[in-house]
Amino acid sequence: DDVDSFSIQQYDADGNVSAVPFTSHENTSFGEMEFDFTAPIADGSHLIVTGEDAAGNQIGTLFALDESTTSVVDLSNPALTGHEIQAIDLQFAEDSTLTIDAARLEALSNYSNDLTVHGGVDDTVTLVDAAATGETTVIAGQTFDIYTMGDEGGRVIIDEDINVVI
Repeated sequence: DDVDSFSIQQYDADGNVSAVPFTSHENTSFGEMEFDFTAPIADGSHLIVTGEDAAGNQIGTLFALDESTTSVVDLSNPALTGHEIQAIDLQFAEDSTLTIDAARLEALSNYSNDLTVHGGVDDTVTLVDAAATGETTVIAGQTFDIYTMGDEGGRVIIDEDINVVI
């Protein structure tokens, strides 16, 4: 959990990737990092925030942003290749829909077959060939439901407010 540096990239529906200039500071009141962008984020882009520790280990979070043409978050976008995506945040995109199967889960991260999905009541996640474990976990005061999928023992940990379709 000791992150030494961050990078932020934006990508669009065509897989075009570009670095995002930003400044950051820790908000000690909430115990989280805050990022201020020094240039506008293009409409229809999504962001990948990657943290790296002193040993070079990376972990990424995909932030889905509102798009005017679709509410589908496309995990097959080639821009996601090579990132260690272990979390997806749908909170900044209204009425998001996300579909995850075992192959896509395994492709998101070479490090882990766990994926945490943050969002709200307006979001829907479809899990293909998954099973609810009946277990929950609490992250930052919010309850998340745990699902398993795939032969590799993958887990998807989803905000309980999100609509889940199995």
